Amino acid sequence: MFYRATKPLEMTLQYRRESVLKLMQQIALYYFEDDPDAYSHIACGLLVYGITHAPLHWALRRVKGMIVETGQADVTGQKMIHHSFTKRLLSVDPISAKLITEKTKNLHFRWYPTWSFSQVYKSVTPTTLALFHPAAFVAWRTLLLECEHNITNFIEQELLDSPLADDGWTAETLQDLFMSDIIAEPELDGISGSPCDRCGSPRNYVYSRCPHFHLPWRRYLRAVRNGHKGSFDQRHEAAKLAAQGHGAFEVVCSEYCEDKFCLAGIYENNARDGEVLFGPDVPGFVSWEERKLLAAKAAEAVDTECPSKKMPGAFVE
Repeated sequence: MFYRATKPLEMTLQYRRESVLKLMQQIALYYFEDDPDAYSHIACGLLVYGITHAPLHWALRRVKGMIVETGQADVTGQKMIHHSFTKRLLSVDPISAKLITEKTKNLHFRWYPTWSFSQVYKSVTPTTLALFHPAAFVAWRTLLLECEHNITNFIEQELLDSPLADDGWTAETLQDLFMSDIIAEPELDGISGSPCDRCGSPRNYVYSRCPHFHLPWRRYLRAVRNGHKGSFDQRHEAAKLAAQGHGAFEVVCSEYCEDKFCLAGIYENNARDGEVLFGPDVPGFVSWEERKLLAAKAAEAVDTECPSKKMPGAFVE
């Protein structure tokens, strides 16, 4: 009876979107026309709960002027533009991504999540989020050009208050990145995107806070940040990483893997190629079920070897 974002429904995504759109259109006739900010609130709510495509297009196109960020999407300071990245709109719904970009007043807003988000970034801007995956960055760069943004001016505004500036990016190196020849493979089809190659953790479309990291891309970003100028070919870079013994981990969790080990920051130091590229040795992934079994065996061993059982007067069956 009651809808929840994760409730299984016996209907296709297309049918669900059509149903939501019809419902919103009927409600709008009676409740929304007198509120100039209503469609901003509706669009925010739709995006938060992962309802994209036709219903979201309909709401965004009825927003007059810029989006008013007073709805559910910015309860913690997160704007719709940030949600468009965590929901992978650049990949799954580029029309909505463009509408949000066109109707967002500040494309450099720095969001400080109140929950654990990423072990690399404690705050993010839209451009920061675009740098998690090469396909996202290429789509973001293309979108900015389609919206007729001057890239040089955009970079200057970005670096005024951005985690990228904190990481050592300059106007020159960021300009080099935007001008670089980047060949990126599309992310996996579907709303969840690529799972983590180490622990297999998927990204939940509705509740995921942060996209996964693409490690070969992060290595390339470190090189550009250090002044290297060159192109990026996703397949070629993945092959280089595989040759060094870490090719199994191309896409990883941006925070912790399921076993609480973090691999996301492995290329976030300032080492150059030829120097130390990796942090501590990467342990093999141990699932929760395996850890539980190992803990039970360890507890059993401790109990068996307990010295108190051999003491005089000990109660032992």
